[in-house]
Amino acid sequence: MQVTQSVRFGASILIVFNLLMSFACIWIFTRMAPVIDKINARNNRSLQACEEMLSALAEPPAPLALQRFRIALNMASGNITETGEPLALRQIRANYEAAFRGDITARTATLEGINRISEANRLAMIKAADEARQLGYAGAWGVVFMAIILLFAGLVFKRRVVRNLAQPFEEIDAVIDARHSGDRLRRCTGAGLPRDVERIYSGINEIIDHEGER
Repeated sequence: MQVTQSVRFGASILIVFNLLMSFACIWIFTRMAPVIDKINARNNRSLQACEEMLSALAEPPAPLALQRFRIALNMASGNITETGEPLALRQIRANYEAAFRGDITARTATLEGINRISEANRLAMIKAADEARQLGYAGAWGVVFMAIILLFAGLVFKRRVVRNLAQPFEEIDAVIDARHSGDRLRRCTGAGLPRDVERIYSGINEIIDHEGER
């Protein structure tokens, strides 16, 4: 029957849209979390290296402090993530040894390079957070759009079910009640009905007519 096929098709559409919404939500969150974690991990490593270099510079000049500084500098050099970092690292390498010997100008240049690395990574983390937020907003609006489509599809499906199934059943039930109440003239009627419903109505009316002829 075409009515049954229509109902099945409508139900299938609703199920598909529900699945799409579920997968869309899962995709959004699984896409956001790893990207944010990866960016933050690398930038945090650079910030940690900057903190170690600043801590070593703050100590009285000593071989141990110089060694700590070099370890932190190598950590930062092996974790370049932003465009301005190579230039800042070259500036630090050119001045840090003199800075540990007490050269004020070299110390200032070294601190400036460290601050540039720190600022670049801090801004990168802020940018990553903003991009993740925008991705989240876009995903949320995408889900809202799909929900609106699902709502519209649900309303259309409900209308078709009411028109093609609920109303015909109510009409048949009304005819049966009328027959039980003694009304022998009541027949199944309706306008703009699907062919299957018209065929069922015609069959019921024929049965009633045959019974009336007996």
